Amino acid sequence: MKQTVLAILAVVFAVSASTESDQNSGGSEALADTKTKVMWNGLEVRDEYTDAECPSYSDIRDEYAYSSKADLVIQHEFGGFYSPYDNVWWDEATDVSVEHMVARKEGHESGLCAASPELRYQFANDLLNLTLCTPSVNSSKSDKDAGDWLPDHNECWFVYRVIRVKKKYKLSIDTDERDEMQKVLRRCTMDDIFLKVPDNPNDTASSNNQSPSSDTAASDD
Repeated sequence: MKQTVLAILAVVFAVSASTESDQNSGGSEALADTKTKVMWNGLEVRDEYTDAECPSYSDIRDEYAYSSKADLVIQHEFGGFYSPYDNVWWDEATDVSVEHMVARKEGHESGLCAASPELRYQFANDLLNLTLCTPSVNSSKSDKDAGDWLPDHNECWFVYRVIRVKKKYKLSIDTDERDEMQKVLRRCTMDDIFLKVPDNPNDTASSNNQSPSSDTAASDD
């Protein structure tokens, strides 16, 4: 039962890859490119892109800007200011940071460095990749990928969401990411990959009507 997640992902992404291959078939050259790629659950496994291959993240970081009001959108979804990584509820928007599950720098070095500015902005504001986070935990994670950092709580949900985000934006993973995510998924059931938000002990009218923090966006990766 604990291998159900890996088994289902393998089937889903195998079908997806087959469909994409049929749609993008471009003769022998395209087939040769496909054969040279190492794939895992629909994601290419390779080293991260370097500054020699792409623009440096620091040079175009402004293209990854995101709204400081994202915290209120996520708060509405969670029913409060909940940090899934450490399973903690907070009272106000100023208590949490907006967190990119696939960090912006990580996304850049995994393929977005070759994308358009419009796609980078979309990635930075995509709610699929955003959650709320206790600031100290956010600082600990920083721009680390799943090969270097995993949350203490809800790790199955985290890994599954990272895969979905990277698949959506056709981003690569390195071997450490692949190995760590595979270890996690081997012990996950299908129920585990969906976030179960616990009851909010601070569920009051006042805590659901906080103003957004003007500097929330500055504290992320």
